[in-house]
Amino acid sequence: MLSGNRRPQAAADGSVQPMTSLIPAALVAAWALIVYGVLTLLRPMQLSPELSLYVVQPMVWLSLAALGFVGWHIGLHGRPVATPALIFSGMLLGSFQVAAWLLAGLAFGFGFSLFAHSPLGLLGNLIYAGSVLLALELSRTVLVTGSFRNPVLAVLATSLLLTWLRVPPARWAAASGTGALGPFLGEILLPYLAEDVLASTLALAGGPLPSLAYRAMLQGYQWLFPILPQLPWTVTAFVGTMAPALSLYGFQAARATPRASGRRDLSSAWAAVGTAVVALIWFNVGLFGVRPTLISGDSMHPTLRAGDVAVIQEVSPTEIHVGDVVRFQYESVHVVHRVIEVRQTQEGLIFVTQGDANNQIDPPVPANRIDGRVVFVIRKVGWIGIKVKQALQGAS
Repeated sequence: MLSGNRRPQAAADGSVQPMTSLIPAALVAAWALIVYGVLTLLRPMQLSPELSLYVVQPMVWLSLAALGFVGWHIGLHGRPVATPALIFSGMLLGSFQVAAWLLAGLAFGFGFSLFAHSPLGLLGNLIYAGSVLLALELSRTVLVTGSFRNPVLAVLATSLLLTWLRVPPARWAAASGTGALGPFLGEILLPYLAEDVLASTLALAGGPLPSLAYRAMLQGYQWLFPILPQLPWTVTAFVGTMAPALSLYGFQAARATPRASGRRDLSSAWAAVGTAVVALIWFNVGLFGVRPTLISGDSMHPTLRAGDVAVIQEVSPTEIHVGDVVRFQYESVHVVHRVIEVRQTQEGLIFVTQGDANNQIDPPVPANRIDGRVVFVIRKVGWIGIKVKQALQGAS
């Protein structure tokens, strides 16, 4: 159960928690970074897939699990106690999320899992997934109970670190590609972060067993089921974010007491953030009829400047007139320029465009390449997105 501020002296059982609790947390965090680096170096090595996935990588993960186990049992004092009710809660919350995925699958369809499901394949899946599960949950408990004195900060910091640890470097680099950031956020980053926030809350309340019970349900479903839902990434973003958010809210509400009215701050905040982020993703892919476009160049200066966000509305080509600013596809990029001429041909409407700051006219654009018309401009808010994209491209 989270409180607004965890005192450094008061542990879960009322005993004194010394500052040496920071040492195992720091050691676990440092070793987690080393594990991430080792796994990154292993991927380009010429190892057979079976040797890498079922032997070498599990050994690396188990080294982190061992350090987490030692840190939990020796380095920390006043550890939270895992009651049967907390362990059952973890299993129940995991089952609820599996049920949410299955319901989504009934609506959108199922497909065969990409993981091997022969007897040896299932054994290998158990070895790999089990080693990762033990490493993450044992290290999670040390981090969340031995790092920040404020439990909300401890949960958030632990969740961010472990979410980053779970995402391979190649996926971060791939997110900088055209049109890849939305699916990366929706299919991977947001569901991982939501899952980690709930698991970290369970670990703070009862140690590694409740979070192990929760994530074991999810990992067993992912690695052992031969048939899994085949969902659009926007649906994956919604289910993967909102199911943990609702589970977190329910868990906190069930454990709340009259003296702990402020202990649901994290769950309420995560539910609000999750809803807002999913709405932004849906907005970004045009499910509401409009979508934002980040302006990264100066071809439309001074009407549009680098860092502005132009809101594009889908309209019929017949509603586009000379003077309108439109977004269209040119080769593999999106361009936002002004229409200077509309031509009616036997093949249909053709639009001639030009940037306000350009001295050359663009090649003619057929109607089927027009995405929509600019209806609103938000100034300067896109500079964060430009810097993030530049950082991702520099890391790839």
